[in-house]
Amino acid sequence: MNSQSTTPTAADEDAIRAIHQRMIDAWNAGDAAAFAAPFTDEADFIAFEGTHLKGRREIAAFHQQIFDTVVKGTRLQDEVKFVRFLSVAFAVMHSVVRVTLRAQTEASPSRD
Repeated sequence: MNSQSTTPTAADEDAIRAIHQRMIDAWNAGDAAAFAAPFTDEADFIAFEGTHLKGRREIAAFHQQIFDTVVKGTRLQDEVKFVRFLSVAFAVMHSVVRVTLRAQTEASPSRD
């Protein structure tokens, strides 16, 4: 956020959306380190199948394993529904992410 402002700007929203897009791009590249980069060492992450991961290292290790095996070749597409600032330092983003499986050419709505 702009150090002169106490109100979030369009640039602040763009910065949040950019983090999400970098994660989508990292998934599509099979790059677990880049996927995990936005997370802190204290982060909690619940994976799609329920695994609870703690910290950037666990998030990266888990994702590298699945990028090399069960989700290898999958692609994500996303749609950000909204970014809402709850305060000058805290925002919520709602997005829908669709996965295209390795053998498919289009994402299935059932995989949102």
